[in-house]
Amino acid sequence: AVRSEDMKGLAPSLARKDTVVVSDRGYPSTITYAESNGPNEEYARFLKFINSRFPKPDILFVLKAPAEALLQRVQKRGGPEERFDRLETIRNLINSYERNYPDAVYIDASQSRMGVRAELLMHTMKLLRRTDVKPIYRTANDD
Repeated sequence: AVRSEDMKGLAPSLARKDTVVVSDRGYPSTITYAESNGPNEEYARFLKFINSRFPKPDILFVLKAPAEALLQRVQKRGGPEERFDRLETIRNLINSYERNYPDAVYIDASQSRMGVRAELLMHTMKLLRRTDVKPIYRTANDD
């Protein structure tokens, strides 16, 4: 519901051809995380329909690391039991991203933070150079 309200507010800007959409996981993660819990084709179709109402990002970044490294990060965080505390679930999540978003820009998250930032910036600048856009800055915390 929150994403839907956000999109209504941005609709005039998104309708312009010179707008570049950059999304922070909201667009793809709903489908991907649902699929990682196991096959449910009816639910997946429903989620794809819901997500079709939102603009597709011009670029999607996925930080990728080996499943074992991701499991170690989850375990290191501690806290209440998480649904991603099994290697099989994490592998399903990775496979779901690769299957659903083959055109995403996959960045090796096992490199340094500076390396990740440099790759993100490089790909973003390439996209912006191909367009004549005036960025709209909005975060999930904006009111």
